[in-house]
Amino acid sequence: DEDEVSTSARAVGATAAARQGFGLHFDEMESFVVQLSGTKHWQVYGSVLGLPRPNQRVLPSRQEAGFPTMEVELGPGDVLYLPRGWAHEARTLGSNSIHATLGANV
Repeated sequence: DEDEVSTSARAVGATAAARQGFGLHFDEMESFVVQLSGTKHWQVYGSVLGLPRPNQRVLPSRQEAGFPTMEVELGPGDVLYLPRGWAHEARTLGSNSIHATLGANV
């Protein structure tokens, strides 16, 4: 038996200046965020559910998420790895922003 890995382009997100994209949430797969244009401030909170199953869509509360364990600003060409199940959110800074999320089920 060989382990299976599948990948997909999950989303391309365009967010206007000084706005939040998706609110606090987690992805049910390993995610790689590639910043294409503009800048975006990311807050990563860590795991709130362990390893969620595919299509398990439960939004964590602020209380469950706690405080961010990492904050990072992404600019064009930067990549951020988000482990499966780790809560996160992002906000644009002074300009419009576009990022692509690439996902991997392992």
